[in-house]
Amino acid sequence: MNASTLIAVRAHVVLLSVSICIVSVPCLAISEASGALADTGSQWPWQAVTCATAMVVMMLIRALAHTAFRRAFRAGKLERRRSPEHAVQIAGDCRLAWLVQLHLELRGMRCVD
Repeated sequence: MNASTLIAVRAHVVLLSVSICIVSVPCLAISEASGALADTGSQWPWQAVTCATAMVVMMLIRALAHTAFRRAFRAGKLERRRSPEHAVQIAGDCRLAWLVQLHLELRGMRCVD
């Protein structure tokens, strides 16, 4: 695998993990409050709902990252380095730099500090 593919795969795994963490607590609380956890036979629907909700959150975060990237690009907060990797540098005063970095890494691009 080349470096850009590894960067993109890593970013997708991190995004999925963060999405599952965000969704797990509310879904677990709702299933506990409804008494569904006491019934051992009905846990798979809650797991499916958790995974589906995590995918929705993942898509929302991706959309937010894309919007943050477009705003940073228009504001001139991005600079492409002439290194062999063609890494992108995000300005230090960029408000949503972590979302811009997420967008770039989901696309397989490298970011530098």
